[in-house]
Amino acid sequence: MSSLPKTSTVSTLSTQVTTTQAEDTRTDEDTTNMLETSGGEGLAGAIDDDQGHGLLTWSSPLPDVVSAEDIFKFTANGEYLEFLSLFLTTPRQVDIAFSKRHALIVFLMESLEKSFWNYAQRTIPEELEALQVLSPDEFEPHVWEAFLSVNVCDENGRRGYFGGERIANIRHTAVHRYDFDTSIIRAAAAQASRNADGKLLRQLDLVLRVLYADVATDLRFPVTEEQRMMVNDLLWPSNCPITSTHQLFDRVQNLGERSSYEFCKQYLPQILARRDVTAAEHFELPQWHHIIREQPKHVVSSPETGKILSEVSEKLQETWGPRGLRNAAAHREMIYINEGNKLEILTQLVAEYVRILGDEVTATTIE
Repeated sequence: MSSLPKTSTVSTLSTQVTTTQAEDTRTDEDTTNMLETSGGEGLAGAIDDDQGHGLLTWSSPLPDVVSAEDIFKFTANGEYLEFLSLFLTTPRQVDIAFSKRHALIVFLMESLEKSFWNYAQRTIPEELEALQVLSPDEFEPHVWEAFLSVNVCDENGRRGYFGGERIANIRHTAVHRYDFDTSIIRAAAAQASRNADGKLLRQLDLVLRVLYADVATDLRFPVTEEQRMMVNDLLWPSNCPITSTHQLFDRVQNLGERSSYEFCKQYLPQILARRDVTAAEHFELPQWHHIIREQPKHVVSSPETGKILSEVSEKLQETWGPRGLRNAAAHREMIYINEGNKLEILTQLVAEYVRILGDEVTATTIE
């Protein structure tokens, strides 16, 4: 493969996948329409099997007897992962708590990036070096898939399709907070198998077992408190060092979402109740920004609250930081040496945003 500048190569790869940055940008009108609809987005409310019947729920019993034709046996280094295989045999609606649902899909996205990265290091290290790809999160999963499809050869030296179905949907679902069913988890597990990533398959088996045990009982697959703690660390890692621009943008965005959620709990609880919003992760940061900015003209619970909301709304009219930061995080925008001030500008704007919401502690943390 000829050596190309990284930006050129990523741009070329991006044209080969279905998810583009243009498709990934919502306008305020899009957000308003979304907030006024009762159902979720993406796969929500329309997930059915081939016979037109609703899928199993997350807590539906596991099958007792499954024929060889009906099950794909997931294994890790020769070890049969029985729970993972049974759980993913038939698609299920992921109807667990939103915070757990979002943590799960983010875990899948980030784990696949690491899995692709490790596979590329084993098989095509020279291509990584030529492009100066230094970390897993420089590419989104579907871009890693395209990159490996272009560069990995089979035993006959032919290049071709490397990945599996719905890999692009994993990233899209994580970024846009879409509802999803377990077929997307199965696609991730199948890709981990193709990458010979036994560690990821074991982690996924454990994560699903613990999340299942929270809402259902199957005595064949008990979980211990130690396993729960392990899964908690996998889904909600804390005190992890920030090693890339993407991780920084993502962390700041999460802090902004949390501040927005707490603000709405105090001043706009009726909005949260109407949308059944129970977690900060329910909306992306620009959507939270739009909700808070637009609501004062529609909802006033008391004169004092109305005054606070009006003042906040007015100040937020010129604040574009949430959208700029979200796009930088979602699309893995790289900050080069001559753009160093861009990172500072974006993070400072979000700090200003949460300070307007009255969250001085988070603003200081971001700064």
